[in-house]
Amino acid sequence: MVLLLCILPFAGCVGGIRYNVKEPPPIDNANTAVFFGAYKKNFNFRVISRTEPDGYRIVIMNDLGVKLQDIKIRKNEDTDVYFYVDYMPKEVIEDFSDFFKEYYFSQEKPNIKYESLAIYYYKNKEAVIWIKKI
Repeated sequence: MVLLLCILPFAGCVGGIRYNVKEPPPIDNANTAVFFGAYKKNFNFRVISRTEPDGYRIVIMNDLGVKLQDIKIRKNEDTDVYFYVDYMPKEVIEDFSDFFKEYYFSQEKPNIKYESLAIYYYKNKEAVIWIKKI
């Protein structure tokens, strides 16, 4: 009886666990890129970019690793925003989207300049993104 009273409270804890779940497909690290940089010199960020069959998945985080945006870019289509934080203005999302579309899909990169191991993205003749691939 005492053993039964000790086991019953723990039996409820195990109810939320699923066993024998199919493993997710392996992640090919060759299709993943990591960047760090600054937006307009005052917002430090990190980016994880992953190649997917129909484009690139871009996750933007602050310098502490908190996810701020999760977007998907495609060559000739609109950008999908999967995760949106209100305090990150739409202009910032558009700048990141435009940068990565040009970086990944454009043969000519008129707004991107490579300077001393860093990449600068210019908008209206002003560098808005400084980024470096790790």
